[in-house]
Amino acid sequence: MRNLRQIVVSLLLTLLSASFGAAQQIQISADRIDGYLENSLDKYADKDSRDWGARLYRLLAANRDSDKAARTLAEDDRLSVETEKSLIPFWISHAELRYSRERSQSPDAYASKVSQLKQGVIEAMRSSGYASPVIQLAADIVYTYDRCNLDSFQALIADASDVLAVGLIAAQHTECTPWWLALHARFPENTAIRAELSAKDRDLSLAQRLALLEGLYSTAQGTQQSRVRLMIDYITALWRGGLIRDGLALIDSAAEADRRLALNGKARGDSLERQQSDFRLDYVAALYLTGRDDAARRMFDALPYTKELRSPWNCRPQARAARLGSRSL
Repeated sequence: MRNLRQIVVSLLLTLLSASFGAAQQIQISADRIDGYLENSLDKYADKDSRDWGARLYRLLAANRDSDKAARTLAEDDRLSVETEKSLIPFWISHAELRYSRERSQSPDAYASKVSQLKQGVIEAMRSSGYASPVIQLAADIVYTYDRCNLDSFQALIADASDVLAVGLIAAQHTECTPWWLALHARFPENTAIRAELSAKDRDLSLAQRLALLEGLYSTAQGTQQSRVRLMIDYITALWRGGLIRDGLALIDSAAEADRRLALNGKARGDSLERQQSDFRLDYVAALYLTGRDDAARRMFDALPYTKELRSPWNCRPQARAARLGSRSL
């Protein structure tokens, strides 16, 4: 019985291998290439874009030869020619499906083709040894049809030996916040993931950002510039949450050199176009709201563009404090 089972498994593997090998040898017809060149969004990519699809489009537009395109891509990506050849049919099918009328006319057939496309490109990614360009291409295709669906993300990283590396490439390429959150759940101490999430103020609640920023700030390293920028981000988030005194306490407890850099404008730029979001003006407002009027006035008068601000803002730090309004202290 055991021998029979082994024979059956062996035959199945042989059939699957042959089937996949046949898929790799698909020849792209001239009509399909012409259709791709006419309808693909890749034609709108920047002429120097390094995206895989943009490079494929330029190569096929210059010479409608998919084999030649595969060889050039292989040289650029440092992958095998066979790997690149296997990707071209997937990408052209993807371009055909994106705006296919079949989506509305035959939704079941369309869904089946999309499912096969996603499965195929994920298998190609695994076969490539999770090469970065192939991860990005697979993430592109999966994202187009599923957006930031977590099950789709799990399918991308499921069999990877280095889940973190594959997940980071996919999440960075698509900028899917749910994918970043899934990585954070698996690797909560990873500073790159926490830093990326802390900047997503539109996708995360203030409480989530504060928790991430607190963790990053407590272990802040790197250059003084990066450390001070992180401090400014953390304090600004505290102030947005109405925690005015907490933010001031962080400034007061910071190293003298860091505090000087945060308040001299060089950590973020010193142009007038940034004045409404300038950390130093928020600092003046926070001082004023906590009753430290003299310190607020001295800081305001020391700003390099106070003269420009005096006329439109009537020269008083109360105007900046209005931004913080009735928030808690």
